[in-house]
Amino acid sequence: MEKLINNYYEIRLASLVSNVDKDVIIELYQPLIGAISSIVYLTLVKQKRNESDEDIYSLESLLNNMQLPINSFTNARRNLEAVGLLKTYESVNNDIHRYIFELFAPKTPKEFFNDILFKGLLIQYVGEKEALRLANSYEINTNIDKDKFDDISASFVEIFNPDYDHISFTKNVGENLATHNSKKIASDINIDIVFNLVEENSQIKKESLLEYSNDIKQLATLFNLNEDNIASVIIDSYNETMKPHLNMKVAFNKAKDKAYYPRLNNKEETKINYTNSEINSDTIIANKIKLMEETGPAVFLEYLQNNTKVAPADLYVINSLINLNLPNGIINAIVDYTLTKKNNILDKFFAEKIASGILREGITTTIDAMNYMKSLNKKRKATIGTNTNKKQYKKKEINNIENNAKIDNNNENISDEELAELLSTLK
Repeated sequence: MEKLINNYYEIRLASLVSNVDKDVIIELYQPLIGAISSIVYLTLVKQKRNESDEDIYSLESLLNNMQLPINSFTNARRNLEAVGLLKTYESVNNDIHRYIFELFAPKTPKEFFNDILFKGLLIQYVGEKEALRLANSYEINTNIDKDKFDDISASFVEIFNPDYDHISFTKNVGENLATHNSKKIASDINIDIVFNLVEENSQIKKESLLEYSNDIKQLATLFNLNEDNIASVIIDSYNETMKPHLNMKVAFNKAKDKAYYPRLNNKEETKINYTNSEINSDTIIANKIKLMEETGPAVFLEYLQNNTKVAPADLYVINSLINLNLPNGIINAIVDYTLTKKNNILDKFFAEKIASGILREGITTTIDAMNYMKSLNKKRKATIGTNTNKKQYKKKEINNIENNAKIDNNNENISDEELAELLSTLK
């Protein structure tokens, strides 16, 4: 969905969306997905409610009406998909792109605050005090002193006295009407594989874990753990003599350790869906690149600031880079470069500007991203974007970062002493 020409879309409502749902979008979801994503969602809901099922819309008209660039719309769409408010389907025929936007209702406030992913992100972005205020605003007072008050409410039968033999009670009307349907967040783990791993490596039976399935999936999604790691977390957090058997607080902390210190927990190389830099060396720079590519952005930033908890404002910047679908290595290189250039301030505008340039140039490796940023100062006096200059920093300037050395992925993990030396070079 990169061009507007011949782009059309339909809107399908998978759920009813009430006025309360719209309040939930603004108050609870907006801190997570941002104002633009929230407005895109509400605009699509309003557009659908005003039209019939047969209407097909022009994407160009929508973006013109919203005064929204295509990149901003794409980011908003991906944010909505990530939190379960939208599913997107695409069909291409003779260069005509047709999309179906299926809209789901947000979680109810109770579902939202019972979900470890949503509640945790909200607290990170707005702070615990504000999150508590928002939760309290949705509280319902159902406390009635039944010793002082009697229930005198009329029953259905008392008022209507229905004739159950009447033919009207056998008619099928409204079978396919919409309900309040919230889409579940997809999990990359196979829960059956997890249960099998637990049974193979412990005395814990699968049947005793079924009630925790949703919690396990949420933990794995939150910390991006594979089946092996989350199975290990379960085994370490399970106690048959305690109630509940699976201590979710212990599991949370152990899952966090798995995510924060992957070298200590993974004997096999983590699967990466992007191209790693081809460097073969044990030098500080080579190990720095390897650390960038194997570490999550939030954890990497904690490394840079002496294991101090990352501020919500900085997490917001990191999340904006993640939403651009950049790999960890490139995001970490941008974070490192931004802090260097902006006096240890993670400037969102500056970081996103660098990220946009990297995306436009089609850079796919950390070392190319580092060469690109290194070349920016040199290119200020030159015209940017010509075919001659477009790829000059890729591979050509690799000697500026590392003299054609290569990271050997079969090397042993970095020791604590080497890590300490490496971190000293990142500041």
